[in-house]
Amino acid sequence: MGKRESILQYLITHLKTITSFSSSVYEAFVHKPNEQQLPIIIITDEGNSNVNETTSNSTYTMNKLKVSINVLAKGSDSVATVRNYIGDILSTIGNDVTFAGNAINTIYIDDEIKYDWDNDKISGATINIEVYYRTTSFAIN
Repeated sequence: MGKRESILQYLITHLKTITSFSSSVYEAFVHKPNEQQLPIIIITDEGNSNVNETTSNSTYTMNKLKVSINVLAKGSDSVATVRNYIGDILSTIGNDVTFAGNAINTIYIDDEIKYDWDNDKISGATINIEVYYRTTSFAIN
């Protein structure tokens, strides 16, 4: 397993430690989740970019992995619930920004809360992070 996969698996495993999500954290999702599956976290690998670094002995690649973390909740107070989930998720990530030594650092970029006005009871948020990690050249996975 490469560093990119290790980082994503570590993230999934650790987000499952949040009590509300012990069995509902997924990487990608092939269909829209239904209300019975909520609350849910869906992690999406948004892509990787890199910059080569040359030292006197070898060339390394500094990778920037973009990850979106989508969280959905239901209920009449779902917006407040989603705000709390954002805090729980960021706190969990902040406990180990190196993902067990696989990354150099993780940066929280932003989040956006959305509300389903039609049903008046489902809210969601997208949290965007960037994970920086180093590999040997051409070994981004």
